[in-house]
Amino acid sequence: MPSPTRTIARPRHGAIPMKNARRLFLLASLVVMATHVPRGIAAEWNLGRQTYLLVRALGYNDSLRAHAKGEVAIAILFKSGDPRSQADATNLAAALGDMEGTRIQGMGFQVRVISYVPKAGIKTALTGPPVNVLYLCDGLESYLDEITDLTRRQNILTVAGNEAMVVRGAGLGIISNKQGESPIVINLRATRKEGASFGSDLLRMARVVRDESQINRIVLPQDPR
Repeated sequence: MPSPTRTIARPRHGAIPMKNARRLFLLASLVVMATHVPRGIAAEWNLGRQTYLLVRALGYNDSLRAHAKGEVAIAILFKSGDPRSQADATNLAAALGDMEGTRIQGMGFQVRVISYVPKAGIKTALTGPPVNVLYLCDGLESYLDEITDLTRRQNILTVAGNEAMVVRGAGLGIISNKQGESPIVINLRATRKEGASFGSDLLRMARVVRDESQINRIVLPQDPR
């Protein structure tokens, strides 16, 4: 029997219909839960929430369907020779694999792990099938300018689990272990340069980087009931 399919729909602009409002509230509830993660909970639990929020957030990218052309290609980039960076990539790929059957705006997604070799550069790392979403593992901070220079030319949305990377130029941050604040961080200027367009529904739940010196806290929506 085929695995059940969960669809992450593309939200509509303007007034939010009740069905979409409830979907938005469910995501908001998850965001609230993620802001109160007890320190003693296992890292895998946090990673599961991080990947779920990532996939949900991608459903709010209004330009994703045009770039993906039927299937969302997610690549996880780690620094070659950095065991921690490689372990992060392996664990994230496994967590995304656990979401098999989930659809983003009606599209399936595939994941691959690729290594970044500093001497070879990002062009070599991204040789191969097109990429729509590039997750940057820790260890790549020193190479962020080079990486985003390419992603902005190729309409690739960069994602990081490191808030500093988002402030410095990555597009989307899913900060699963951030205490007391929304785990979703969006660098508006960076996402637009990478060809992404996140609607107000997601921005209501995110902390928004409007420039490199400030992150704005956005109030979460109320229960639509």
